[in-house]
Amino acid sequence: MKSSALSALASSMIAKLQSDLSTLQDSVALGMATDEESTQLPMTQAQLDLWRKYRVLLSRVESQPAFPRAINWPPQPD
Repeated sequence: MKSSALSALASSMIAKLQSDLSTLQDSVALGMATDEESTQLPMTQAQLDLWRKYRVLLSRVESQPAFPRAINWPPQPD
């Protein structure tokens, strides 16, 4: 089913972003962050939040009033 595939994609992206974010947070906490890493930290957090929201919205697709006749798919983050 399409929702399962999209949910798997979202979970994969979330795992990757969480890993990236963890490394960036470590570099900042240890005083080792480059200017690029310091700039990347809030952008990575924002992307993670978008993918989390997307995954939640996907989990609600089946509760839409017209499901399964009409499905309003949430837009996938960039």
